Amino acid sequence: KDAEFTIAWKSPFIHETSHYEPVTEVEYPGSSTNVTLPTIPSNQSLMPPPYHPSDRFPEPGAKDVPLDTYISVSFTRPPGILKLGIEPEAEISHIKKELILYSGKYTFYLAKPLQPGTNYTVTITAGQREPPGPGFAPTLTTSWQFTTTTRTWIFWRGGT
Repeated sequence: KDAEFTIAWKSPFIHETSHYEPVTEVEYPGSSTNVTLPTIPSNQSLMPPPYHPSDRFPEPGAKDVPLDTYISVSFTRPPGILKLGIEPEAEISHIKKELILYSGKYTFYLAKPLQPGTNYTVTITAGQREPPGPGFAPTLTTSWQFTTTTRTWIFWRGGT
């Protein structure tokens, strides 16, 4: 009997209601995941891997950031591993991972509001356990800073 083959193809441009998320292993303050980053000899000069963030929030250098903000980072291609650090430390309650066409977006939600009038430094390390090719580093570390607002907001829910 002749073999039958079925080829299934789905257009990446069709909008669907299902949610796809990258299989990225993610570590952040408060998570139970511990990402072990690959080690690279310090005397080795390597090209950076293609994991430079395409979008970051809050934006680098942002001022008057609301205390109840979130931290978000996007990549044109999802990394295999991602590690987020924030100084002064702020605990993350959960993360949302999204696969948008071929890119990955990672949104980190805070467990508590940030401190007013504070300069925060976010550091992310993204990449793969193995280099993407000869002469490339397996990971890339990027940092940026933002400053929270000095105002603490009072929400008025009453009438006149």
